[in-house]
Amino acid sequence: GTYIHLHSREVETFCASMVSGAFLVRSTPESLPVKFRKLPAAFDKGLKPWSSRLPRWAKMVCYILLSTLTTASLPITIAFSDSILQFVMIWAITYFGVSAEFVVGHVYVHDDFMDVLYNPSEAVDHDGVKFAFVHHYLDIRCFDKFWLEYRVMYFGVGTPYMMFLLYPCYFLLAKVLSASYGFALALTLARMTWWHFQTVTHEWYHCPESKRRTYWLITRMIFRIAETMNIINTMEHKLHHKHGLNNPEDVEQWTDTWTFKFFDSYGDWIWKRLLEERKAGKKKSLFNLFETQLNFAWVGTIAVSVTLKKLLSVLL
Repeated sequence: GTYIHLHSREVETFCASMVSGAFLVRSTPESLPVKFRKLPAAFDKGLKPWSSRLPRWAKMVCYILLSTLTTASLPITIAFSDSILQFVMIWAITYFGVSAEFVVGHVYVHDDFMDVLYNPSEAVDHDGVKFAFVHHYLDIRCFDKFWLEYRVMYFGVGTPYMMFLLYPCYFLLAKVLSASYGFALALTLARMTWWHFQTVTHEWYHCPESKRRTYWLITRMIFRIAETMNIINTMEHKLHHKHGLNNPEDVEQWTDTWTFKFFDSYGDWIWKRLLEERKAGKKKSLFNLFETQLNFAWVGTIAVSVTLKKLLSVLL
């Protein structure tokens, strides 16, 4: 690979020792970053200690709330849309907005993996990064094995950023720009629904057919129709997992759902810049900061939606 480090070889040894069973190995090489040494035992105990901040019942309550809101999003957006065009616009803009956010977040998670492997002292202590690292390099099916932990962690529960901070901010900004509580609510719920769709899509990709049959009938129907329409593509997603610990820089296929080619190209461009800065020993520039681009994506979604809403109100 591009980066040669003794640490990566030792991590490979660690991974090889965990091939069988559900993380039954109790010891890890001392070379593994301290923040990641307890991963095997943590999975044995149901993703503790790092998710112990929320007991399982609390995660289930959060997930039921999330599921209720996303289920209600369709009739709510219908109720608060002034026209069919505005309804379609809300769902289309939020879909592509979430796709842009996903690409940016995905690239930066892989950049965090590079720190885990080659710069352990800088590895972030974040639940999502730990979970994603296990998924990519230790047990690709960990998402469906721990589906509740995965779904609430992906959505931001455990850290209050996504559900309890970002969405209220998103709603308030949409309200201020659009001067409409109904439109702001519809836009916020549509965005929430597409994130939930992204979450389950990634889980679906790595589920065997026997596990897919355990999904609710309506969920199975939605994802089978999405596969048929090529909105999601299980075979294509395998391209993203062609790389491994020997070549973590050779990542491709940044999107999980259908979108314009530009989104993948943008992901490749960010990734190339991050690799170049890493090789040069530079710190991330302001433009390359994850939060900067992510916030630009969701603020941009609101701005475009409100602009189109006002344009539609004039034309119609």
